[in-house]
Amino acid sequence: MQVGFRLWGYAAVAGILVTALGACKPSQPPAPPAPPPSEVNVVVVEPHEVAVNYEYIGQIAGFREAEVRPRISGILEHWNYEAGAKVKAGQSMFTLDSG
Repeated sequence: MQVGFRLWGYAAVAGILVTALGACKPSQPPAPPAPPPSEVNVVVVEPHEVAVNYEYIGQIAGFREAEVRPRISGILEHWNYEAGAKVKAGQSMFTLDSG
């Protein structure tokens, strides 16, 4: 019986030594301090009306185009109409030189 207790005693001491030696670790340098918290910008979101402007690039062309060709020769002195304005039948459109 004494032999059995001795074996248990040796086994218990060996187990304690293994556990104690396993817990020992080489010393490590201390961890660096944590960085300070980051700065945060805070914006309060509130609904409000915003003007919406839409701009598009485009090109237009009329579906009817008229060519104006002279039937007489001469030098134009004056246009008798506004660009883009309506003209009536028989209306004078140009003034030619008198020479």
